[in-house]
Amino acid sequence: MLAVKNQRIGLAVAAAVLAVAAMGCQRANANTAANIYDSFTAANNTALGGTTADVSGFTWYAPSSVTDNFITGSGLNFPTGAQAGNPSYNAPPPVAGLSVTLSDNYTNGDKIPLTSADNTSFAADQGVSTSDYYSLLLNVPTTAVGALYTNGTDPAGNTNNYNTSLVAAFGDGNSLNGGNPGTQITGIYVQQGTAAGTFQVGIGGNRSGVVWDTANIAAGTPVFIVAEWVNNGGGNYTSSLWEDPTLGLSTGPTPDATTNSGQAGGFNDSQINSFSLSSEAGLPSLAVGGVQVDEVRIGAAWTYVTPTGVVPEPAALGLMALGGLGLLLWPRRKTV
Repeated sequence: MLAVKNQRIGLAVAAAVLAVAAMGCQRANANTAANIYDSFTAANNTALGGTTADVSGFTWYAPSSVTDNFITGSGLNFPTGAQAGNPSYNAPPPVAGLSVTLSDNYTNGDKIPLTSADNTSFAADQGVSTSDYYSLLLNVPTTAVGALYTNGTDPAGNTNNYNTSLVAAFGDGNSLNGGNPGTQITGIYVQQGTAAGTFQVGIGGNRSGVVWDTANIAAGTPVFIVAEWVNNGGGNYTSSLWEDPTLGLSTGPTPDATTNSGQAGGFNDSQINSFSLSSEAGLPSLAVGGVQVDEVRIGAAWTYVTPTGVVPEPAALGLMALGGLGLLLWPRRKTV
């Protein structure tokens, strides 16, 4: 009888240790910064400014003097062709809701303040050797790709400093009433590809220093974009871009494009204060409308912005562990 009791206690202790370890791992992997997710579930043709994200309740703020971006159309789907034959690829959860269609008017960007009254924890994550990420689904329809620049030249053959279209960026502005999101940091840009009916994606601090991934993406083909900002210390900051990266990894693979604060068009900002979506191309007449964005995720971990499926929240994992502990502690009838 004593042996059975000791065995039961031993199993209970082991289960408790596993439960604590599981919750400890969750804490160790948890982000200091809040995780933000928005699949844009508002009603069709709703102005983005004023809506709240699906997770954390972060509010989008619209520019005060220009046309807003609108939640409209159908939700985008994660691409699978780039992952064909990759056994580690596990498609993210089904996309819910609609998408954001960027306007064809000059806009400083609908933005989410990250260090304002909406949230005070994001800034605490941005010390030396830390990273912040965002990811999104991007689609440039055939009707929009023809309006993009090609190597700094617009469709009419004109060239100027505003040679590409900004889609999304971190920024150092965090005001709550719209307006300029501040210096563009880790910005995602699009331009026409080298083949007809295609576009390319690049990353940079501003338009004059964009580093492009040379891959041509067919117009109308959604691409999964991941961007990273990292503080390397000593006033050096790096931004990296991935297109359709392999999912299920603990850290990012080799990026498709990288820029840093020492390059032309770089940035020297030690603080990320906002995230914005924009069709801004420098001048109202040059903004490109119709570009779609969906499934925006912002966080301090690669694993958060590259989802591979529905993962139980830490609280749920803890309850599961406690449930298993309860089963082990349940009185058992001794059998002969």
